[in-house]
Amino acid sequence: MGVNYNPRTITNDCVFHIDMSNPKCYANGVLGTKSGFKELTPNPVGTGNDLFFFTNSGNGPDFVNEGERSHFHFTRTEGNRISFENVASTSNHLLTKMGHSGSGTEPLPFTIEFVIRIQTQPTGAGGNGFGVIRFNGNAGIGCHIRNGNGAGVVNVGYTGQSNYSSYGSTVELGEWYYGAVTRNDAASGSGVLKFYDKTGLTKTQTSQNITTTFGTQNCLIGGSPGFMDGDIALIRVYKRDLTESEVRSNFEALRGRFGL
Repeated sequence: MGVNYNPRTITNDCVFHIDMSNPKCYANGVLGTKSGFKELTPNPVGTGNDLFFFTNSGNGPDFVNEGERSHFHFTRTEGNRISFENVASTSNHLLTKMGHSGSGTEPLPFTIEFVIRIQTQPTGAGGNGFGVIRFNGNAGIGCHIRNGNGAGVVNVGYTGQSNYSSYGSTVELGEWYYGAVTRNDAASGSGVLKFYDKTGLTKTQTSQNITTTFGTQNCLIGGSPGFMDGDIALIRVYKRDLTESEVRSNFEALRGRFGL
């Protein structure tokens, strides 16, 4: 059986949520089913409200049933990823759900939250990093794990726009990692990014200029800018910057599941 929602989890303004151990993500409630896979929020994103499994070889990431820690295992060599299409100006477009006007570039507030486990260290940034969630082009929001001084670190931003990394928290090989990054609603050039891990706030980046360009490219989980080499168990996206206490509440709801 999959896990139930924990009452400590913040649901207000959550616009995207996949939990690989929750049967509600799967067709007919069968864990590991790749057809009919969808996210958990009302009015799920994606064409037909489904997420699709793609790969350069094989049949996509493998489902690993570990009860509350169930996840999909991604391999860099096979180029595994999960993809969902976005239809412009429709309510199942992720950026529309986040409040983007549908044109131009906007400094959208957000929170990206995830639980992952990497198998190898990324060799660099960008295409040499491990994608968590990101649009497949110069549009949208995203984060990936890049190499920083010989260790994995969280990077936020996307191709064609500024991006920033937190060196205050190391993503260790073979260990579950909880990460969250928030951006406030300030104008480009004066926005504030905050990075969190299981210890709490690890870095605050001020005067940053990450902005969001509306687009209809597919959004990829585990596949952009570089393919993930490891496991993804949970991803959430909010249309606002959660407070430090809200991030802590979400973490406390997850820590027992993943031994954090």
